[in-house]
Amino acid sequence: MKIKKLNLLNELELVSSGLSNREILEQSDSFVFVEGTLFTFNEEVSCRIDSCLEDLTAAVKAKPLLEVLRKMSEDEIEINFDDSEFRVRGKRREAGIRLEKDITLPIRTVEEAEEWNPLPDDFDQAVGLVAQCASNDQSQFHCTCIQITPNELQATDNFQLAQYKINVPVSKTTLVRRDSLKAIVDLGMDQISETENWLHFKNQNGLVVSCRKYEIGTFPDFSSVIEFDGEKTKLPAGISDAVEKAQIFSSENLDTDLILVELKSGKFRIRGEGSNGWFTEVRKVTYSGNDLSFRIAPKLLIQLCNQHDECELNKERIKVQFDNFTYVTSLNIVEENE
Repeated sequence: MKIKKLNLLNELELVSSGLSNREILEQSDSFVFVEGTLFTFNEEVSCRIDSCLEDLTAAVKAKPLLEVLRKMSEDEIEINFDDSEFRVRGKRREAGIRLEKDITLPIRTVEEAEEWNPLPDDFDQAVGLVAQCASNDQSQFHCTCIQITPNELQATDNFQLAQYKINVPVSKTTLVRRDSLKAIVDLGMDQISETENWLHFKNQNGLVVSCRKYEIGTFPDFSSVIEFDGEKTKLPAGISDAVEKAQIFSSENLDTDLILVELKSGKFRIRGEGSNGWFTEVRKVTYSGNDLSFRIAPKLLIQLCNQHDECELNKERIKVQFDNFTYVTSLNIVEENE
């Protein structure tokens, strides 16, 4: 059959967040086609969308298929398949990729959504902001998750906390892995559904992304951490360029991409450090207190400084608060010889 290459490639890329780089489940590293529906599933995230390959029921390895399609220059391609091979043909070129006719990926274990509710317009923004405060520390499960309640999203790594006030149509407090929930950002999701073990999100193109939810372990009450009186200090404006340079090096730390910020009398110092080097830059601020420092995700620092011009701090914590969003992080006292 002849199809538009971009139609197929777009479908595959939309469901790619449900893939696994390693085969956690049988066929979790594959695109699974079942009678006109395309699936991916990696235990934490399940994706599904209507497919232009309506007659195909098989699993095809994701990596070679994506790479072949991305490198083909043709607008229209020909797709053929038999019991063992998926073939892609262009002008004077053809590729064959092994397929499996037996579907072993347990896609039916993901409950199907029945009742859909509108998702708040700023849900993407909320996820994008709070997700930067979750961690990769698997020994502290709740720190790898975003907590979703009927009226807020929250994440913490036990050093910093992000909270976004938002009305979410869920029945009770639940936890969703940060990396799972990030899969829906920028996909135009506008509907949400809740089943026993999953939160489901859907957009106008019919893409459904389902994220496994957990009810084990809840966050402590952080109200006393957020509510405090401190010194008001202006945040430096226009620091994107400096932070982006610092991130050249901080991003080498794959598990903890954080930059160091030091506050000294009249100075706001940014430093990014990695295995191959470091970068530092100093900006002026109206601050005259003790020398303090904290670590923060580079993109989050840019967003905070771009959207608000003031922070509040005491000897232990610094807080930035605007609209529905609150960010708090622990401070360290910088010794004079540092």
